[in-house]
Amino acid sequence: MLDQTFDIEGLEIQVLASDPGPDPTTFVLVHGIGVAASYFRPLAEELSRHGRVIAVNLPGFGPTKDPDRTVRISQHARVTREAVTRVGAGQAVWVGHSMGTQVVVEAVAQDPTIASRVVLLSPVVNRAERGALTLARRFTVSAARESVPSAMASVKALLGGGLGSFFRAFPIMLDYPIEERICAIDVPTLLVTGELDETAPRSWLDELAEACPGETHVDVVGHASHQAMYTRPAVVADLIVKG
Repeated sequence: MLDQTFDIEGLEIQVLASDPGPDPTTFVLVHGIGVAASYFRPLAEELSRHGRVIAVNLPGFGPTKDPDRTVRISQHARVTREAVTRVGAGQAVWVGHSMGTQVVVEAVAQDPTIASRVVLLSPVVNRAERGALTLARRFTVSAARESVPSAMASVKALLGGGLGSFFRAFPIMLDYPIEERICAIDVPTLLVTGELDETAPRSWLDELAEACPGETHVDVVGHASHQAMYTRPAVVADLIVKG
């Protein structure tokens, strides 16, 4: 397992990567707001049976240094692209969750050659509800539907680092026009949400799918909320692998 931290554009980013195996597929995992790569562990274990897994800790989240300034989605994307390139990701399946879907969309929009496929898990923010209070309520309701281990994984990551970055990133996440930037992606794209996730309802994913020029597909995971990749890792991994 490779654990490497880089300073790129004055920002600290950590890359956790499994050793290359016989399967040429590489999966890049990008976490959401306020959390860290650690909550991808169940999904990463499932995906590691099908290829190399690379997970990042974005600047200011998890163990990485708080930059003490606002980092826009476009810069997160540039820094992430450079970091995974340095560990030899090649053309990979890029998987983002929550705010991480914005980073993935922006990264692939900036350089389409990095991705063979894109997977967006619970993409935010629903254009019909792009308000701070509304989104906070949706997050709260969705969080209440998580399993205890899933909720604790997020709380642990949040308290372990990222509170300052969380509050600076929240308005940036709200303003990012994912429904516009996704138009720049022309690779097969899978959009996934949990049936109990009010932050990313099926209607919103359908809207994103219609905006995507490439081959797109929408899947809903039963008995799951916002963190379906934690509570239903085998199901989500199967969707990712099959595309």
